[in-house]
Amino acid sequence: MPGDKSTAIGELRGLQSRPHMNYWYYFWVANFILAGSGFALITLIVLVRGLGDLRDMFANLRREAQRPR
Repeated sequence: MPGDKSTAIGELRGLQSRPHMNYWYYFWVANFILAGSGFALITLIVLVRGLGDLRDMFANLRREAQRPR
């Protein structure tokens, strides 16, 4: 019934009895922050360590290209 107050009150009680849902929200937010931070850290490590390797590779390629055949 559209005018049934007991159903509306039951729905309000159902919504109010869900405070534990906030814990899941914070759990997933913390996991998202942790995963994003881990990804950023790994990206920085690969960038810093890989930059020297790329420089060496391009220097070797230049030397090979300039070498007389």
